[in-house]
Amino acid sequence: MIAERLNDKRRMKKIPARLLFRYTRGMPRVWKIFVTVVFIGALGTLGTLDALLLPSDVGAVMALQPHSNGNDASSGVDIHTGPDVTGILQSQHLTPTSDGTGNGSLLSRIITDPATVQTYVLLKDNDRVALFSWTQSANVKEYFNAMRTALLKSFSPGVRDLHDDRVADPGKPVRDVLSFLDPQISDEKIILMRVQDRLYEFHVAPGKEMDVQGLMEALSM
Repeated sequence: MIAERLNDKRRMKKIPARLLFRYTRGMPRVWKIFVTVVFIGALGTLGTLDALLLPSDVGAVMALQPHSNGNDASSGVDIHTGPDVTGILQSQHLTPTSDGTGNGSLLSRIITDPATVQTYVLLKDNDRVALFSWTQSANVKEYFNAMRTALLKSFSPGVRDLHDDRVADPGKPVRDVLSFLDPQISDEKIILMRVQDRLYEFHVAPGKEMDVQGLMEALSM
């Protein structure tokens, strides 16, 4: 009986490693580090012990899926009706398109259920403004913290314009914002912004910082 339990424990420890190898195979080294750290962080912060107990890929993948029902007592974040993203894009004269989105966003690499992450390329006067990705979940605080930790550990020596801020403007919800430019991760500046139960990601095209800043302000109401 004791030997059987030890064998079961060994098999459970092998599951996450096997899955990580599968999902990071072929990625650049910096992406492997990022995905691995977020995976481990999500397992810890979300308390997804079941992911280690299920003998299939589904269990581990579910560790990174947002829960959509009500609120999460562990995160303290309630699901609510946030700003109308489509209406805000129109008001900012930004046209969303799915062309060229691919797997470029960090969120789409970490949250494996495509139905929970919306990703667009934003155009203005036919010029690329940004890759824009967002998700809504009671667990966005955990997602943001796990991604932040992973990125801070995987930045290359060439990273610049690194800012890690909590913004508390009067009359607006608190925003957690991480922004950086690291050529080993992307040629474009990346901004992660958590506002209440939403997590937004922007890959900013050169010279389009003001357009993205206006969009961020509108999404923070």
